[in-house]
Amino acid sequence: MSKYKKKIFIIGGSGLVGEVLVKKLLLKDYIVINIDNNLLKIKSKNYFFIKKDISNLKNIKKNFNIITRKIGCPDILVNCSYPNKFQIKNNSEFKKINFKSLEKNLNKHLGSYILTTTIILESMKKNKIAGSIVLFSSIYGIKAQDLSIYKNTNIKENPIYVVLKSGINGFVKSAASYYGNYGININSICPGGIEDKSDQNFKLKKFTKAYKNKVPLKRFAKPDEIAECVLFLIDKDKSSYINGVNLAVDGGLSAI
Repeated sequence: MSKYKKKIFIIGGSGLVGEVLVKKLLLKDYIVINIDNNLLKIKSKNYFFIKKDISNLKNIKKNFNIITRKIGCPDILVNCSYPNKFQIKNNSEFKKINFKSLEKNLNKHLGSYILTTTIILESMKKNKIAGSIVLFSSIYGIKAQDLSIYKNTNIKENPIYVVLKSGINGFVKSAASYYGNYGININSICPGGIEDKSDQNFKLKKFTKAYKNKVPLKRFAKPDEIAECVLFLIDKDKSSYINGVNLAVDGGLSAI
């Protein structure tokens, strides 16, 4: 009799942390369904790629109903997507906030996280799957931005980003309270700065030096380190009693 392989949906599995996570999960013999706008090619009989834009709220329910009818309800959901990344970064300052940008960012980022998660939670409940869900938030969903890190750079405060991530953290607590009754665990990972050479901010030496000086471990996180935390939270043999937690993975930055 073959061992049951758990099925995991990863939204944003083609991104910086997502790709690392997908490869680690395949090594652990999960069936991985990567839902992303950007193709990630991996040769494995346990890997499937579905091209979908989950930031379009009008089509989310329809798209996910099609996916779950075709593939079935997952045992695990991880959302490490970053919808509307460019707009969030470029409409950042308090003085630039307006109704249009606020509505767009709330819908595409926070709205997509809440809707996709709720659809899967309801499917897990209906199918009596005591599953695990991990959402990606940020330490800026836990604490305010330390603006001294951005001194003498062109990086500005980003209140919209803080609101989005705070919203995810609040949703995690609320969902954990309700769906915990059905044996479903939901938590979030709240990373600090992650080493990303493709990000323009990492080319600013003043920023990277100031950030590392603030972190007790004196460095940025590696994508691999964030992925390992996800693996821990989705493994119910190891984390079965962790529910409703927004886990800071930031080298100690949020502790001071």
